[in-house]
Amino acid sequence: MNTWLSDILKAIDEINLFLPDKKNFIEFQHDLKTKRAIERNVEIIGEAINRILKLDPDYPITLPMQEGSLIPVTGLFMVMILFQKI
Repeated sequence: MNTWLSDILKAIDEINLFLPDKKNFIEFQHDLKTKRAIERNVEIIGEAINRILKLDPDYPITLPMQEGSLIPVTGLFMVMILFQKI
């Protein structure tokens, strides 16, 4: 489980590194490399959370749940949250 928690922290750190200091969502949408890098890290976070919850369903992670599965959060949706567009 520690490996998955570490994966989550590394992915969050990388997302923060990839995001520019001056956040411009329109520019971000056109920056394919950064967009894909952030989307991949969001996938890593989701995969790690799924594995943790399969091992320990009572692990204290607060996320939207639907029928025992994590509701998928698309990379674009996550980026919009990061850019505070929602």
